[in-house]
Amino acid sequence: MPYTVKPIDEGQYMLAEHSGHVTFDELKEGQARTNELLRQRRWRKVFIDTTGMKNDLSTLEIYCMTVSHREVFPIGVALGLLLSQTEERKQGGRFIENIAINRSLNLRVFFDCDQAKAWLTRDEI
Repeated sequence: MPYTVKPIDEGQYMLAEHSGHVTFDELKEGQARTNELLRQRRWRKVFIDTTGMKNDLSTLEIYCMTVSHREVFPIGVALGLLLSQTEERKQGGRFIENIAINRSLNLRVFFDCDQAKAWLTRDEI
């Protein structure tokens, strides 16, 4: 399985980690599983770590995946997305944040794990 989802009690967020070669369908499956566990715990924060992914998604896949967060997760859920620091992923990160802004998603893209966790675990979210 190219993803794992686990609750992080300290900080009360779901951690979804993707690794290896990940297909769009596998990302959607991981998204659904994360949402299921998030609702069970009644939490409002998700940390998505894609630094272990070996492949990049197409522009259309990035768009569809980002837009689907609005449909899958409850309104107000905070999503922190950690990407590896490649030029392609930096460009993809800017694209994802623009989509999130246009869709009123509380989603931020990070390239540093500590910054992502600090944003996600702050009290104001």
